[in-house]
Amino acid sequence: MVRLAVLGLLLAWPVLAAETPCDANTQAGTTCACDVRTLRPLQGALGMEEGHDKARRIVAKPEKEWQDLVDDPIKVVRGPGAALFITDHHHGADAWRLAGHPAALCQIGARSPFSMEAQFWTGLSSDRLVRLVDADGKPLTPNP
Repeated sequence: MVRLAVLGLLLAWPVLAAETPCDANTQAGTTCACDVRTLRPLQGALGMEEGHDKARRIVAKPEKEWQDLVDDPIKVVRGPGAALFITDHHHGADAWRLAGHPAALCQIGARSPFSMEAQFWTGLSSDRLVRLVDADGKPLTPNP
């Protein structure tokens, strides 16, 4: 079902037509078409103003912002249930959503396989890829 949704999004941007949708079989290091509405953040809080500023730039100059995304896609890793978790460009991912363009480009990062969900979160923490605090600095528990 998600694959069909992403395929539908490919019509939104001609550049995406050549991209393979991100799925459970996408190899690490691959850039693929993703739906930003399904990405999971690894930060407890985002700078909302930065996201809104970027969304305004996307609306004003979508081709330029798209080229920036082609040059530097949203970085993600595969987590529990093959869900994609954002490791870099949290603001950019949210900005594309806010601008009404859910189709984006993601690059799948390499992660060691994990046999338990706790291993996934421990690995992210030790690699400093997750920030489990809210806007006030209070600790958060992952919500799978």
